[in-house]
Amino acid sequence: MLPSIFHKFSNHEIVNFLENNWVQTQEEDNGRLILKSWKAQELLDLLIKKTKQNNTQIKLNQEIIKIEKKEDIFIVSTSKEELKCHKLIIATGGISYPKSGTNWYGLNIAKQFDLKIIPPYPALCGIETQEDLSNLSWSSILCNLEIFHNSKLIYQQEWNILFTHQWLSGPSIFNATAAIGEYLSKKLKYNIQQLQNNIWLNISVQAQNITKRLKQSELLTSQMSSWAQSKDINIKLKIKNINPIETAKVSWGWISMDEIKPNFESKKISNLYFIGETLDITDQTWWFNLQRAWSSGFVCGNGL
Repeated sequence: MLPSIFHKFSNHEIVNFLENNWVQTQEEDNGRLILKSWKAQELLDLLIKKTKQNNTQIKLNQEIIKIEKKEDIFIVSTSKEELKCHKLIIATGGISYPKSGTNWYGLNIAKQFDLKIIPPYPALCGIETQEDLSNLSWSSILCNLEIFHNSKLIYQQEWNILFTHQWLSGPSIFNATAAIGEYLSKKLKYNIQQLQNNIWLNISVQAQNITKRLKQSELLTSQMSSWAQSKDINIKLKIKNINPIETAKVSWGWISMDEIKPNFESKKISNLYFIGETLDITDQTWWFNLQRAWSSGFVCGNGL
């Protein structure tokens, strides 16, 4: 499904849309796209402007109390009014980072209509190790990160890692958490014990990327007693925990794609659509998840 929606509305088209509306972007390492201004408000202002131009009503400060379907009509009861429609799109309801207003709403609607749910868990977030990383706090290195379950390689990426006391952060780590969660959901029961006993990280750093702080680190000397400064290094770390879902950028899981048609309509409930964070699609950090959300919205909207 994803190749099809990206073909219909690609990353090039969203960049063109932004730049045609005087919002500039720039490409960073590993193809990451960001706003040149680094101001999310700039993008929000544009989207609100376009929404008003399309005569779309934005209703604020209303809590949705209940959604029901009677014959071919959806009835949405809020804290202020009752709304009726023939087609209903659910585009919100994630649970990660609740300070941004996320909650279990999308999941509750899916459960109400008896759709298959993949249990959500944190993704694109930090990893806590059993080793003490405090003497490397707030230092960053370019390395090759590998994640193993026992001896099986389940994830690999070369990118930057940021050390923060006992936590590992940075884009490579964020992507790793999504890969770990997806793997465990298929192979094992996802719990801390499995992480502690079976999942471990290997960090490979080439000689030219070894920093001064890493050379002096107790972590390095404890694992590499015969290490020579002119050689590449490998550091093995054991996972203690993954950041809680409250601080994760996204959650992996949600509504199974088996429940969804190519136009994002529910297979079970006609004229009920799910897009955005409600679906069991999690990609890598930096705009990939945004592109998926924009592409799904474009395809869903054009099909109404």
